Amino acid sequence: DGIILDRVRFDGFTADFSELSRAKFEEYLGQRLDQFPDDIYRWKKDENGKFYPEQGKHFLKWLEWRASVIYSFMAKAKNVVKEANPSISFGTYTGAWYPSYFEVGVNFASKNYDPSADFEWATADYKNYGYAELLDIFTVGNYYTT
Repeated sequence: DGIILDRVRFDGFTADFSELSRAKFEEYLGQRLDQFPDDIYRWKKDENGKFYPEQGKHFLKWLEWRASVIYSFMAKAKNVVKEANPSISFGTYTGAWYPSYFEVGVNFASKNYDPSADFEWATADYKNYGYAELLDIFTVGNYYTT
């Protein structure tokens, strides 16, 4: 028997810029943000009139913090499951698109893997929020384009 969680993530790149998230991020960062959400990112228009997100000064720490939120949830969920029945398997389902899964706050890798060696979006501390070691079982949707 087991419990598999699905869609344990933020809804997207632009999801949750609430006052609660701001307060929790400022606590994580250890400082007050001067211009929220512009300190994270702001929409800019290129020479062709197409909008794109321009990174603010705390963008990478924001990505790291979001991964920490998901990691904390997964750790708490596992504890609830194991307290109810230690023999129940605990796991999750995610999509296979690790190179862009940071957009939804998910780091399903092992803490032994350092994504900052491979990806510009990962800070040196991003690896601390890999939750693979929390899982008894991991299922993945292998439909990522290459």
